[in-house]
Amino acid sequence: MTEPKKKSGRPVGAKTAERQPVEVRYDPCKRCGCTLKPINSQLVHEGAASGENENGKYSYFWIWAADCAKCGRKLKVYQYDYLPQEQATA
Repeated sequence: MTEPKKKSGRPVGAKTAERQPVEVRYDPCKRCGCTLKPINSQLVHEGAASGENENGKYSYFWIWAADCAKCGRKLKVYQYDYLPQEQATA
């Protein structure tokens, strides 16, 4: 008896599954105070980690090396994937 082949590709419903929007907040540049999205971003480090900061609980983080969009100063940008409010309180 032969087993049926498994279908490859995206699981059923994955395309239309609702996902929590990711909010990105940029700290102001210490030199000029600019809060625009930094330019020339390069990923330095990323990883899964549970933690909490002043904005809430997070489950994943990224650290980027970038330049200020206004004055060009080198920055280190921290980006977090925050947990939905109902999971953060559990």
